[in-house]
Amino acid sequence: FESIHAACPPGNTFVFLHSMGSLAGGICFALVWAPESIRRRSSQALVLWVTLFASLLCPLWALLSPDTVPAMLSNGDFSGTAVAMNLIAGLLFLAAMLSFILHYHRTNAMQSYLFACVALLFGLSGLTFRYSSIWSNGWWLWHLLSLIASLLILAYIARKYLNLVSDLKHTIADREQAETDQRESNAALHKAKQAALSMMQDANQQRQRAEVALGQLEQFEDDLRRRAEWGQGLQKSGQELAACHTVDEIQQIAAHAPVQRVDMHIAWVRVPDADGKLQPVAFSGENAQRAFRDSQCGHCVMESGSQILVPDTVSHPPFPDCPNWAHKHGFASCATFPIMGGSECLATLTVRGAEAGPHNPLMQAAPLLQVFVAQVGEVWQRCIVMQDLVVARHEAEAASQAKSDFLANMSHELRTPLNSIIGFSQVLQEGYFGELQPRYKEYVDDIISSGRHLLDLINDILDLSKVEAGKMELILAPVRLGDLLHN
Repeated sequence: FESIHAACPPGNTFVFLHSMGSLAGGICFALVWAPESIRRRSSQALVLWVTLFASLLCPLWALLSPDTVPAMLSNGDFSGTAVAMNLIAGLLFLAAMLSFILHYHRTNAMQSYLFACVALLFGLSGLTFRYSSIWSNGWWLWHLLSLIASLLILAYIARKYLNLVSDLKHTIADREQAETDQRESNAALHKAKQAALSMMQDANQQRQRAEVALGQLEQFEDDLRRRAEWGQGLQKSGQELAACHTVDEIQQIAAHAPVQRVDMHIAWVRVPDADGKLQPVAFSGENAQRAFRDSQCGHCVMESGSQILVPDTVSHPPFPDCPNWAHKHGFASCATFPIMGGSECLATLTVRGAEAGPHNPLMQAAPLLQVFVAQVGEVWQRCIVMQDLVVARHEAEAASQAKSDFLANMSHELRTPLNSIIGFSQVLQEGYFGELQPRYKEYVDDIISSGRHLLDLINDILDLSKVEAGKMELILAPVRLGDLLHN
């Protein structure tokens, strides 16, 4: 309104546009007293559009059809319509001023104070309109008041603009700082992500190592459990060995224990014959007799008294023909143990396994089998000693029987005729058949003395046999010491 009013030449339209602008401004300012429901954002938009529409429509109406515009001038002065419109506008501005002052007292907001001042100036301008005429001092007064109010509005707008520019600069600076912080945060996040990835990789590696360790632990537990089962099985075989009485029984247990107790493929026991060739005496395992051969390992073990362990008969064969023989009979590892009787190698125990490698079951069971073989050698040697003792006992019993027969014959076959000789010699000595010549009597005395001596000797031998048998009784009696010394 005011812009078009300023561009129009003085006249009716000129005053009408000013009055309509003042009235429209007063109405807009007075809306601060409107209820909250009207002052909502949607209602404010509606008022704004209505005001904008009226600001365009009224000037167009006044410019296009000036004859239809109400009369604003009468005899060189303002008409009652013009005065009424400006008076109403002034009162509306003053009412808005009161609302702004109350709001300023409640909130202490400087913009409410500024709007109160603007409303006061516009209100005074409207009230002084009736006391002025064109180009009079009153006319300039209310124009001055309107100018001051406009300048205040422009100052407020400029201040708001500067504040907005400052806020915008601060916002841009804050945004740049935020972008810098964001870049730093992204860099830190990237580093943290890299560190997290590294930690995840380390965690995965540790998990893999833990899984490997767990697998190794489980394998170790399985090996330990299996070795414990092997040890218990060989212990039972050792108990069976302790109850053996013959070498044949020992050989059978020694051959069957590796297969039945330790789950080996095949096993056999060999002993040297008179020509020094090793002969199998006990087998165990499927097709053990077909897989047997007089290998060089057995002779090496017999000569050295040391065991031979072959973890892989294909990769590390002890002899050139071992791989073909192992493939033919389905074994991959073997071991030969000496069965020692003291310092002498009595026999060999050969064991063959189905798996190859440094940690195959045969290599794991080798220490247990070595202890078992040592026990076999001790029992074997003890059995041989026992057999020798049995033979010696039989020989001693035969000698004792021969002595008993001899003593029995001595008691009957010697003492009876000797007593007869002594008895008849005493008859001759006593002269029952006549007196003997001195020379014959001397002979008879010699016969009696020799017979009695021989009888005492036989009695002493019989007494010794009684002493050996524990049947000799000690009889205490006086004796002539001289006769003992002269005997």
